[in-house]
Amino acid sequence: MQEKEMQASTINVSISRLKKLFDYMLIEKYIEYNPFVDIERLKEERKVINPLNDCEIKQMLTVAIKNTHTNI
Repeated sequence: MQEKEMQASTINVSISRLKKLFDYMLIEKYIEYNPFVDIERLKEERKVINPLNDCEIKQMLTVAIKNTHTNI
């Protein structure tokens, strides 16, 4: 999955699901060892949200004032 350049959050979801599946298989005695016990989740990068500056807000308000809801 990393070679396919998938995001860490997507890979972590898959890891979590597989861990749960193998935990269930262990409880039901289909297997004797859960191979996902030693696999750790990947570190996820935090996304930076850039707020709008004053100029951008004024531009949005100007456009909103000029246009009525019928034009949108």
